[in-house]
Amino acid sequence: MKRLVPIALLLLGACNDGPALTQVPVEGSPVLGPADAWVTVVEFGDFQCPYCAKAAPTVHQIAQTWPDDVRIVFKNLPLPQHSRAVPAAIAAACADDQGRFWDMYDAIYADQSKLADADLAQTAQGLGLDVAAWTACLSAGAAAQRVQADADLATRLGVPATPSFYLNGRLIRGAQPFDTFQTLIEQELAQARGSGIARADYYDKVVLGKK
Repeated sequence: MKRLVPIALLLLGACNDGPALTQVPVEGSPVLGPADAWVTVVEFGDFQCPYCAKAAPTVHQIAQTWPDDVRIVFKNLPLPQHSRAVPAAIAAACADDQGRFWDMYDAIYADQSKLADADLAQTAQGLGLDVAAWTACLSAGAAAQRVQADADLATRLGVPATPSFYLNGRLIRGAQPFDTFQTLIEQELAQARGSGIARADYYDKVVLGKK
């Protein structure tokens, strides 16, 4: 997939009369926040992308600010020019098998100079993972297939760059400041709460178009 320069540029706001929502499925991906959140923010990220590392603290700030109403979902979009993006994504996917995806996410983005195989193994050990199980996962193939499935989805959806965020289906491109997300999340929360739709059904019905 061709990479566009991921400048901090907001493409779509939360206007009711704006472009159609992008239907991003969330099943099977790492999630931070409640399953019945009013607002779902899907991140397409690359673990070797410096802009994604810049956005990581904002992702956590969002989760901490609205712990009951916003969920963060991560999907992989490793870019071809980043030689260690796929191994890092697989390493994080294998950490997810042990319920530690977000710890690996934080560790990788905290120091992107440590993406060699030995560095990732050291990170897994430092997080207290079952390193034998984690190592076996790396070569088993299932984690790599999940990473590839995310990348294939990104291609089908036309995800323009990393990081790209879909806030209830609306595209936000680049490492936007927290204030930008705050404005849009508050707009989406007001709309969702006044919709008359049960919160557990909101994303499926409004964004995915399910009956």
